[in-house]
Amino acid sequence: MNSLKIKKNDTVVILSGKDRGKQGKVLGTVPGEGKVVVEGCNMVTCHIKPRRQGEEGGIVKREAAIYASKVQVVCPKCGKNTRVGCELKDGKKVRTCKKCGGSGQVAIRQGFMQFVQPCPACHGRGFTIPKPCPKCKGEGIVETVRELSVRIPAGVYDGARLRLRGEGEMGVHGGPPGDLYVVLHVEDDDVFERDEQDLIYTATITFPQAALGTHIQIPSINEGETLDLDIPKGTQNGKIFQIRGKGLKYPGEKRTGDLLVRIVVKTPTKLSAEQEKLLREFEKLSEEQGKSGIFDKVKKAMGME
Repeated sequence: MNSLKIKKNDTVVILSGKDRGKQGKVLGTVPGEGKVVVEGCNMVTCHIKPRRQGEEGGIVKREAAIYASKVQVVCPKCGKNTRVGCELKDGKKVRTCKKCGGSGQVAIRQGFMQFVQPCPACHGRGFTIPKPCPKCKGEGIVETVRELSVRIPAGVYDGARLRLRGEGEMGVHGGPPGDLYVVLHVEDDDVFERDEQDLIYTATITFPQAALGTHIQIPSINEGETLDLDIPKGTQNGKIFQIRGKGLKYPGEKRTGDLLVRIVVKTPTKLSAEQEKLLREFEKLSEEQGKSGIFDKVKKAMGME
């Protein structure tokens, strides 16, 4: 027997003998004798003699060859044993599935009903490959890694998924490839907080600025741009001003979120004697309207002029 339909690395099941029903991988074949060596089956005891100086002999157990007629190939997908045949396909010799006769389909009867489904042995191809490619194992596809350039749309949120069509796993048996999903993680910013598409910026001003009003500049997410904001007299701590249209874009839409400016009034911790005197005077006169010059004095003492 010069050729066997069972090949190395096939998974087979033992049909008879002491190992009947046991499965194992084919470690090698002996075509001239029509035998195969199955991993973990037909174990025999051998005496090993030392071949070199320093080596020790001993008794070991190893697999002995058994006749190929006593084993049957196991389908790697469905786990059932099946016979295989051979035929020429496109000038090449291929193993043909015996379950479906090369049609790729098998009929299943349930009572009076008959159903047709893909053959579990050849998976619908109608043939098996006797000598599969060592790289793809007969599947026709290999796993590779490559870099892709991905355009991130403006305004995406943390956890958003981008779908890249046709960049996923290849389809089975020449089928169309799947899609690749890229999950985005948006890092926190050192300047702005985010509330969906609105941005929040915290601006710190002094007590005189809050009391007398001032003009400040606010950073923008647009490179090189600053925004002007007028702080009116009597602005309280925690006051929020809204600058429309200066937030983040809504993905896939034309509208844009807003920029919210949160005001924090900084309370001085160290005062000069003159500053403390003026503040106490301001405290006494705070309920009197139009009392002369107190705001000018506070402004001067705080270095606002």
